[in-house]
Amino acid sequence: MSPPREPMGALLDDDTEGMAEVEALAAQIVAQLKRQGVIASLGRRTVGPRLLRIEVTSPRQRVAQLDRAAEDVEHHLAGYNVRFERDEARRYCTAPRKVPRKVDLETLLARKAAFLRERPGRFVLGEGLDGEVIAGDLADGSSCHLLVAGQTGSGKSVLLRALVVGLCHFHPPAAIRFTLVDPKRVTFGGLAAGIGAHLAGPIVYDVEAILAELEALVAEMEERYTLFEHRKVQSIDDYNDIAPAPLPRRVVVVDEFQDLIASKSTRQPFLDAVKRLGSMARAAGFHLILATQRPDRTTVPGEIKANLGGRVALRVQEVVNSRIILDQGGAEGLLGKGDFYADLGHGLVRGQAPLA
Repeated sequence: MSPPREPMGALLDDDTEGMAEVEALAAQIVAQLKRQGVIASLGRRTVGPRLLRIEVTSPRQRVAQLDRAAEDVEHHLAGYNVRFERDEARRYCTAPRKVPRKVDLETLLARKAAFLRERPGRFVLGEGLDGEVIAGDLADGSSCHLLVAGQTGSGKSVLLRALVVGLCHFHPPAAIRFTLVDPKRVTFGGLAAGIGAHLAGPIVYDVEAILAELEALVAEMEERYTLFEHRKVQSIDDYNDIAPAPLPRRVVVVDEFQDLIASKSTRQPFLDAVKRLGSMARAAGFHLILATQRPDRTTVPGEIKANLGGRVALRVQEVVNSRIILDQGGAEGLLGKGDFYADLGHGLVRGQAPLA
């Protein structure tokens, strides 16, 4: 997998441990390449919360010679878990940090406060490798619905909780409401007390109740479009600009939706609801966030992928699972515990999910 293009951003000035670690690693890489007869120059050093990345160039040799030396360098620096990555003519060395830096949700929210306050539906996913906050907007057609996947231990539940907390942090219940679906009963239980006023109802655990909730949301969506027609507006934002009682955005978060796909009695009704909401709900202010730990072709059929444009992949078991979520490999090599790739419609980025 080619590394995602990163925006040019400053490293965190107070991350002295990370800066020291990346310089020590850089010296090791130069020494090992020299052993292979490759005189290397090192470019930008990127210090992320969990990952170090160093751009490597060799002005005296061809890229092919650098590539031939890469396997040997990886072998000799196995203790650092160094990996070479290729991106067209550029080459990078990456390695996990020995002591990861904590990413705190409250800090990220404070850094993006002006953007997040502007309207409900804006969210943060985490911190990028360059120290920038990775943020998105459910009102954006490219990321109005999200598909999230990651195996056990990948940090999926932590990411989902942080996403929900961040969405409601700056906005009252009148502006955004949540329907949380948790068939495994382990993801959202601790949130109920803190964001109870933002919940449209109790957390949903029963599969049959989930279908009833989705059907009710489809009906509510259609009612909103009738309101819009009477007011001669086209979206929830236009309606709220002129209506005496603004409508809240409705966010439906379903963890482990594979339970709905696995049963013949629930599979088609669930897919029908997803297609209906996915294709029409953005302008009405309805948004789906569907998560699974089994991103295979059975769990994530074409109907789901086609209607959930925003993608977040945490660590998965195999390259085929990564391709189902991102349309390319790479997520099988993530570090776990919140390390993710995300595509919110503006290119692939790598980041670390925060702790809420």
